Amino acid sequence: MKFTVSPRLLDHFGVAMYNTVTKAIAELCANAYDADAKIVKINYTDSQIVISDDGLGMTTSDMKEKYLHLGRDRRGDESENGELTQSGRAVIGNKGIGKLAGFGIVQTMTIETWKSGEKTRLTLDRDALDTVEELESFDLQPTVTKVRSKTSSGTTITLSDFLEEVKRPEDEVLRAYLARHLPARHDWQIFVNGVKCSPGSIPGKKLGSMTSSKDTAGCVGTTSLRTIGAVWNPALASEFEIVLFRTPAYSA
Repeated sequence: MKFTVSPRLLDHFGVAMYNTVTKAIAELCANAYDADAKIVKINYTDSQIVISDDGLGMTTSDMKEKYLHLGRDRRGDESENGELTQSGRAVIGNKGIGKLAGFGIVQTMTIETWKSGEKTRLTLDRDALDTVEELESFDLQPTVTKVRSKTSSGTTITLSDFLEEVKRPEDEVLRAYLARHLPARHDWQIFVNGVKCSPGSIPGKKLGSMTSSKDTAGCVGTTSLRTIGAVWNPALASEFEIVLFRTPAYSA
């Protein structure tokens, strides 16, 4: 006798939270942030979304033991650094389920990741997962190839076959959402169709600004800074502009 997991649970604990393009992409970008990526490039069209990062990437073993381990909490994993990434960033991704965020908006997710001279490619189909009796019995066969460089690493996730009810936001709306909900750091940049997400991406009336060139390992999330009366602490700033806005209620 043992517990089993119904594939329909994807709709309850993994997908329902990410039923908009902005939420799904933000969570996948959060995973890239937790992988210590410095640059994330999002190519966004009406037919697909491609999210590429230069983070730590995964080997085939990593994908099996970590990525495909649903519900895994890296914060409590002794092989990980708890609440911090390898570079010392505070972990921001959802606990073990954010990797499925793409299924909130598309039928097909293709993950291509490379590390230590090895590239692993895996395609996940939402409909196929829904047809198996037990999720644990679903056999996944990744494609593994060698790459020339053993030092480069990263991950590319391609989302395709949009669900019918999904609405595609304009580029500027997506950039504003990502700028609002993800950290602002000098070593972390996101581009949507070649245009960088920045505090200037957020609509609103600019009330004032302060800048700091102090280079520290700390960071401040952008949301807390865009509040009237926010306290500026130069010790936490890291080569970016602190801008105060009065913004209307915003959701995406």
